[in-house]
Amino acid sequence: LFSGWFDEDLPEDKEKKIKGNDHIKEIILTDVEELPDYAFDSCEALEKVELGNLKKVGNAPFRGCDNLNDLKGSEDCPAQNLILYSKHTDGSLILEECLPQKEGVVNSASDPLLKDVSHIQESAFENCNKIGSVDLSDLTRLDTIPKYAFKNCAKLDSVLLPTSIKKIQEEAFARPDFLDENGEPVNVPSLTVTVPGREVSVHDEAFDHSE
Repeated sequence: LFSGWFDEDLPEDKEKKIKGNDHIKEIILTDVEELPDYAFDSCEALEKVELGNLKKVGNAPFRGCDNLNDLKGSEDCPAQNLILYSKHTDGSLILEECLPQKEGVVNSASDPLLKDVSHIQESAFENCNKIGSVDLSDLTRLDTIPKYAFKNCAKLDSVLLPTSIKKIQEEAFARPDFLDENGEPVNVPSLTVTVPGREVSVHDEAFDHSE
């Protein structure tokens, strides 16, 4: 829709012409009922979004919106503390996406809607580099940590899963070697994932450390 995808290898002058969405700062939706996948991908200047009467959201609509710090949800797609949800047919919530500006701790005390989550979308927390810890122990209906859910979270040092978890999918907690702008390795905290369940299927690459 407003996707600002571009080739990272382009010269800076050409890159600016192709990206095209670097000046969008605020979007207010009124009659839009559905957003496609990656709707606002790489709108780096976007700071505020109101979802109006939105009823359905595609995958990672705000991927790469690194400055989005004000998100107002709708009745069917609520948002709270920079986390976007949608309503499941059974009345529970689906955690659609956590925005890159979200920082600190994620738990049901600071994010009350979490306790109603029964599903997490793929890549929901991917590249959330300001989050330090995540406590999902209250999510008693959650049974799967999907692919790429917490991939590339540079500051993440602890994740507590609920006893209901039965499956951890491919690259759910993958962490590549983080490099600075000069290509030098960056020290990141070690990650501890607590899995209290006794019978959990864990993909061979769930904790992969390579790209």
